[in-house]
Amino acid sequence: MDKAMDVLSSMSAMAVAKVRGPSSEEERCSERVLELAKKLDELKIPYKKRNLFGCVDQLVFEWGGGSDIVCHIGSYGHEQGLFEVMGEDLMTKEELECDSVAGNIKMEDAVARIKKAYEKSKEQE
Repeated sequence: MDKAMDVLSSMSAMAVAKVRGPSSEEERCSERVLELAKKLDELKIPYKKRNLFGCVDQLVFEWGGGSDIVCHIGSYGHEQGLFEVMGEDLMTKEELECDSVAGNIKMEDAVARIKKAYEKSKEQE
């Protein structure tokens, strides 16, 4: 039930953000996502930017199994500027056994997870 309430709360926040525009907290999260995007650009790792809460707050990876990374007002760790990942490519087996997302991911860990997953996807081509 708690998970369903979290989803509904996030959906409500998304709808409100689209109407009123991003809050300062959402803008701070967007800055973290754009900082990560810059690091991925340097590594030449492709992604697509998405806007969920009125600003860029999600990077989607279409290579591999199709994973994503977010930092927005509904993600685990956003208060500290940390990321949340989703998808088999970016999560450990232990994380996948517990939940469909893994939160509180630091920048260095996010870059390492994405780089490892991207290199693995290139090997499988």
